[in-house]
Amino acid sequence: DAHFGLLSVSPEHQGKGLGRRLIALADRVASSEGCQRMSIHVVNLRRELFGFYAGQGYRATGTAAFPDGERTTREVHFVCMQKEL
Repeated sequence: DAHFGLLSVSPEHQGKGLGRRLIALADRVASSEGCQRMSIHVVNLRRELFGFYAGQGYRATGTAAFPDGERTTREVHFVCMQKEL
């Protein structure tokens, strides 16, 4: 299995396919190394990202705790998502 994280595209470059291309590249590299699945963790507060990742083939598989050392002003956790390569 492979995992990628901290994918971010600056607002002025969003909507141009760069995120999709980065994900496709990560998928190709992981697949070429023999990985069968790719997983990501998405902060639950970023609801707009769930549809984006679903469009890339990801599905929610569960949740994970946010790091204890991080200070937050709202209840926060990760939504675990995964897809087959």
